Amino acid sequence: METHRGKKNLVMPSWGDETLLFEDYVNPYYISDLYHSYSERTQQNLKSMNEDVIDFDLLEDLIYHIDETYPPGAILVFLPGVPEIELLVNRLAASFQFRGVSSDWVLPLHSSLSSMEQRKVFLSPPENTRKVIISTNIAETSITIDDVIYVVDSGKHKEYRFNPHKKMSTMVEEWISQANAKQRRGRAGRVKPGICFCLYTLHRFEKLMRPFQVPEMLRMPLTDLCLQIKFLSLGDIKYFLLEAIEPPGEEAISSAVDLLYKVGAFEGYEELSPLGYHLAKLPVDVLIGKMMLHGAIFGCLSPVLSIAAFLSHKSPFLNPKEDVFTLLTLHYDYYCTEIEAHEVL
Repeated sequence: METHRGKKNLVMPSWGDETLLFEDYVNPYYISDLYHSYSERTQQNLKSMNEDVIDFDLLEDLIYHIDETYPPGAILVFLPGVPEIELLVNRLAASFQFRGVSSDWVLPLHSSLSSMEQRKVFLSPPENTRKVIISTNIAETSITIDDVIYVVDSGKHKEYRFNPHKKMSTMVEEWISQANAKQRRGRAGRVKPGICFCLYTLHRFEKLMRPFQVPEMLRMPLTDLCLQIKFLSLGDIKYFLLEAIEPPGEEAISSAVDLLYKVGAFEGYEELSPLGYHLAKLPVDVLIGKMMLHGAIFGCLSPVLSIAAFLSHKSPFLNPKEDVFTLLTLHYDYYCTEIEAHEVL
């Protein structure tokens, strides 16, 4: 559901139904007793706010406000994914405030950028120019940018979730955890005092956010993990996984074991087959590993390894050409070494 301002922007240029502007949306997370000390206008805004949607108008206005009223220092904005980053970069670059040379210092930061583009976020801008870095959670713990003084946290990130029923992984947008929020807040002022602007309420942070991120075991397929459990002779798969601090669901375990039987990696009662033994040695998904082994057996190893390299890495169409071919060459050489080591030919 869109914000009131978003509806107005949608209705006015398209001659849409203006009754959309008068629909009374009530924030389901709004608790009036928590905001008695705030002004009437603030309470009304919180009541009509859609917390599940990032308000880019508000985000843009906040960045302008920081640029106009706060001392020099880089701004780091956390957004959930690449489309959101590109949207905000384009909006700022087209604005009056970040026109000309300033638009060159509105910088995206995510894993799909080349190393050269990523390194630009560490450079110092010209005098009287504000550097604005718009990043995914790659800037949460992986890197430290010394001149970042201001952090704007949208409170969202994207992560993979596995559906054991459909046997599919999907990228979903979720609220961050309290631990993630503290990490993002800590990015402000690594070398001098800084300020963090959070686009979510204190009530959400204290009551609705998880203390920590969902463990990877609960949101990723367990196929490779189950294969390694049998390869290391750790006993019954279900019993072993249920001993974890936050064990995965039985449906996820059954789905992984069922797939291993269908692939041919298991035989009997969770016993490794010869194929399963070789698959456990390959650092790829079991389906890709089986394709590689069959490619070696049927004498078409070279094209199969090229396909495996593409499938095992992020999309090559998002990276500079030289990086793609370097990565593919490394993957190809590595897989050739693995196949020769197993002597499947």
